Amino acid sequence: MAGARRARASRPSARRPGRRSGRCGASRGRRARPPGAAGSRVPAPRARSPPRGGRAGGARRRCRWPSCGAPGGLDRGSRGAISSTLRAISLHSGQRRSRTESMSREQAQGSVKVLTKAVAVLDALAEAGELTPAQLSERLGEPRGTLYRVLAALEEHDLVQAGARRGGYQLGLHLFTLGNAVARRFGDERAAALPAMERLNDATRQTVFLTVRRGFDALCVERIDGQQVGVMILPVGGTIPLHGGANARALLAFEPEEFWRRYAEHAPLTAFTPATETTPDGLYRQLRETRDAGYSLSDQDVIPGIASIGAPVFDHEDRVRASISLSGPRPAVLESSFEDNVRLVREAAAEISRLLGRDAAARTAPAERR
Repeated sequence: MAGARRARASRPSARRPGRRSGRCGASRGRRARPPGAAGSRVPAPRARSPPRGGRAGGARRRCRWPSCGAPGGLDRGSRGAISSTLRAISLHSGQRRSRTESMSREQAQGSVKVLTKAVAVLDALAEAGELTPAQLSERLGEPRGTLYRVLAALEEHDLVQAGARRGGYQLGLHLFTLGNAVARRFGDERAAALPAMERLNDATRQTVFLTVRRGFDALCVERIDGQQVGVMILPVGGTIPLHGGANARALLAFEPEEFWRRYAEHAPLTAFTPATETTPDGLYRQLRETRDAGYSLSDQDVIPGIASIGAPVFDHEDRVRASISLSGPRPAVLESSFEDNVRLVREAAAEISRLLGRDAAARTAPAERR
């Protein structure tokens, strides 16, 4: 019997599901109370409240830094270190942007300087016809190495080409294409003016110019050389300030007086010769005399010994569109045939104005710009 008891003790007990070992209310005949009921020995679990900030609710604190995954809060030292790091990163980014912007500005300024040097080279070649890098260096004051690089870039675009002399350069043929494109802008003026210019040249045997205003300058768009003086200032494409010469003042005089003042304030009244008027009051007097007379005179104020007569050309809106002038030795222009020369110049200007649509009876007065 003792062995049977030991066997039963070593055999695992089969418990029914849901039954607890030990004493319980069911074994005493009492119905089991639900957890939390009165008299129950099992404590009811406390309902969890949603997490709250602060320590009073016992909720776990989260880091205030969005990128930090730490469940707990950071101490003051860690927060200070992170703030310092972010400030350093922001400062570094700002410095990098500043350096990038500064480099961009420097590159732009460098490009402008190179372009300025290239234009200076083209101007020098246009004036001299053909120059070597050594001659260009002497004229422009630039190192030969810089000029070699500029010339190589211009030659690549056919803006300059090898000259007849060894090592020389001259203007390239691509400039001829560009020049024709610009000349087409003044096609109406040139086509209307050329017959009248030829007749004026035949009648006086002096050099005849057709000019238009470009900002504060007079731009020569056509020219017929005279028999007595073939080489003079202002080639086709050349410019002269509006206060210098009869052709330029014929343009300026028939602009509104507000433009006169703007010109006198912003454009330097350069003296070409001792006869050049360089004061605003003196220039205003010349312009009023030109406007009242209907033509302008130049008596050696651009080139010593050379005089000229100019008259304005108007368009269909009665605005000054161009000017025509003749230039030559002072005795031939202002002495022996002065009255005839004035009449011929004014007649040529009136003929061109009619071809551009201006009424022949319109008075020669400045057209106010709208």
